[in-house]
Amino acid sequence: MAKPYIKATDPATGERVTLHELSVRHDLYYSTVRRRYWRGQRGWDLVKMSTRWREWNGRELKLLDRHYRIGTPVDEIAKIVGHTPAAVRRRAAERGLKHPRHCSAQAIRNFEAAHGKPLVAIAREYRSRRLSRSDLAGAIGVTYQTLRRFLPDDLWQSWPVMTIGRVDAAKHRRKDSTERSVA
Repeated sequence: MAKPYIKATDPATGERVTLHELSVRHDLYYSTVRRRYWRGQRGWDLVKMSTRWREWNGRELKLLDRHYRIGTPVDEIAKIVGHTPAAVRRRAAERGLKHPRHCSAQAIRNFEAAHGKPLVAIAREYRSRRLSRSDLAGAIGVTYQTLRRFLPDDLWQSWPVMTIGRVDAAKHRRKDSTERSVA
């Protein structure tokens, strides 16, 4: 987007510069400086930092750690801890937290922790119950291709072709074809 050449006085130096240059000098978003300018703010009011910022306390950090890792939406976490969604994302990134929606490995770790078993053991249960790999991927919250990366080749190859869903569909097709042939 082209930046218009609206000029304002830099309160730190007293020189006239564009709003874009002012935003760069004071490490602010251009849109913030522009909005303040159009609201009639000038001088230090144009470039001051927000006073609504507050420090995170220990309770809020614990809530962030717990909820971010289990996949609670960022908007809900923001309401719980009383910070903006952008502040929640920024603090989570600073703490090295990964959201399961954006990290398949974290989603699988959460699934393993919830079931108390490693993924391979859970996958063997699904296979023995003749449930599809897609069902397992859906239960974890990852794609079919991602699940393929986390399971060993021998387990993946040994999965039965005729899973419960396919058996039911075949029965349904046979039932429909016999009804049509009788009619």
